[in-house]
Amino acid sequence: MSTKNSKTIRWTRVMGLVTAGAALAGLGSASGAIQAHAESGSDGWDKGVVTTDTLRERVGPSTHVSSIGDLNRGEKVELGCKLPGTTVDGKKAWYRLAGADGGSWVSARYVKLLDDAPRTCERGSAMGTTTAAVNVRQAPTTKDGKLGSIGKGVSTVDVFCKVGGSEIGNNTIWYATAWGDGSQTGYVHSEYVDTRGTVKNCGV
Repeated sequence: MSTKNSKTIRWTRVMGLVTAGAALAGLGSASGAIQAHAESGSDGWDKGVVTTDTLRERVGPSTHVSSIGDLNRGEKVELGCKLPGTTVDGKKAWYRLAGADGGSWVSARYVKLLDDAPRTCERGSAMGTTTAAVNVRQAPTTKDGKLGSIGKGVSTVDVFCKVGGSEIGNNTIWYATAWGDGSQTGYVHSEYVDTRGTVKNCGV
């Protein structure tokens, strides 16, 4: 498959995910994400190739969230950024596929990099206050490992960005946040955090 054709196929797949991504995160269009990337001065997305027969695209960086598409062995993908998520065969990293606002995610375990490793998803500047004691998870579902907890009324929660995850109270949005010494990333459910400032989709 030529590079040109693979890009066309990839773009067609991404456009099909725009509706799902927008519903999860309530942000803008795919063109907005691409424009923001162009304005960042980047020379282009990092590239990878799928190394397993069927790779699930998911709404967040976890094996416990919904699949919204499949990729096939040998298919080339464009990678927007990375975040930690469910550990798959020893690898914690997950890649946000480029293009769709809201995005889809794949485990790094099954993607061979063809370029440099993707950057870590940009940390936003929003802050939050917990409305109840909340668990901090390795990935954005209640089935993923617990890293610790934050008590009720803590007003210094860093809210980097948001991703799709498991549902609590008809709400599937989780926030990526600082954990440990601040260099680690964990996830808290948005149902338990009141935010100050704009929270963007991870990778936008």
